[in-house]
Amino acid sequence: MSRTTAPLSASRLRLVPLVVACPMFLQNVDGSVLGTALPAIAQSLHADVLHLNLAITSYLLSLVLFLPASAWLADRFGARRIFCAAVLVFTAASVLCGAATSLGQLVAFRLLQGVGGAMMVPVGRLILLQTVPAEQMVLAMVWFTVPGGIGRLLGPLLGGSIVTVASWRWIFLVNIPFGLASVLMALRVIDPDPPRAEGVTSAPDAVGLVLLAAALAGLLGALEMAGKGMLPWPAVVALAAVGSVRSGCTCGAAPPRTSP
Repeated sequence: MSRTTAPLSASRLRLVPLVVACPMFLQNVDGSVLGTALPAIAQSLHADVLHLNLAITSYLLSLVLFLPASAWLADRFGARRIFCAAVLVFTAASVLCGAATSLGQLVAFRLLQGVGGAMMVPVGRLILLQTVPAEQMVLAMVWFTVPGGIGRLLGPLLGGSIVTVASWRWIFLVNIPFGLASVLMALRVIDPDPPRAEGVTSAPDAVGLVLLAAALAGLLGALEMAGKGMLPWPAVVALAAVGSVRSGCTCGAAPPRTSP
């Protein structure tokens, strides 16, 4: 349900979708710019370029793991607060990725970056639904999709240009001004979170989240490690088995009970 019933002014109807779409711009740029810089990163970190695929997979894994928690966190702590915190986490993790000196550090910082990415995009959509009245939603969605499309097109060009004239570390450091600008604009444009009624927020399904994390980590880890020689094959088979068993437990779990 929309938070406001009165139509937004023409300026706010453009600004609110653009602000909440800034994380999508960051995410699309980050996802498309990294592929062009992998050879330069591999040379700098003295790693096999094939092993650097872990930097991409770890981000996607973290994104999927923490995505289910975004709605509960927004409901518990407020959508604007979680949105700003997620953008700051993504930006800080980008700085750490730019300072990484080994493949292990880069993978760890990409996992942290995925935590921010999992929160900022869906919570941004939630803010849009809460702020824009239904009769203005179509026009708002037009403005909402523009930054993401620009980011996807700009990523490869930006990545190629950076690794040609500067260090690959700048592909992460360029996120800093965009992230800080997103937070400042969100605090200025998006309405503060209303007071939360006590006892309204439901508890998260902690068991389900743990099972989902184990299943995805096992399956994606086995697929990523297979054929690369980074782990012995019994360990890869064990990862796949753990992921498959946990996936079956997750799918077969009973739905949570709801009070009448």
